Amino acid sequence: MLAQAHATNAPRLTRRARPAHTLGADLEQLDAALTGRADAAQDTRTRTGLRTDQAAAALSVLTDGQRARPSSTPPPDPARPGC
Repeated sequence: MLAQAHATNAPRLTRRARPAHTLGADLEQLDAALTGRADAAQDTRTRTGLRTDQAAAALSVLTDGQRARPSSTPPPDPARPGC
C-alpha cells in the first residue's frame, strides 16, 4: 500500500492545462506560495475565493501525480468561519 501511495503515475493536470487559472490565481503567485515565500501566502484571496495557500495546495495536488500525499494543515479556526 505504501508503494502505491508513493507511485507517481496518478492522473494529473499538466501546467499547460492552466490549473492555476482555474483556481483563480497566477501560476507565479502559487509557485511562490509553494516555495515558502511568506509574502506570497499572506491572507489574500484568489478570484475564486480561495486563500492563496489553499489554491497553492490544490495546485500541488492536481499537478504532482502522486496517488496519496500527507497534509499538514492547521485545524480550522472557529473564530474565522470559512477559513
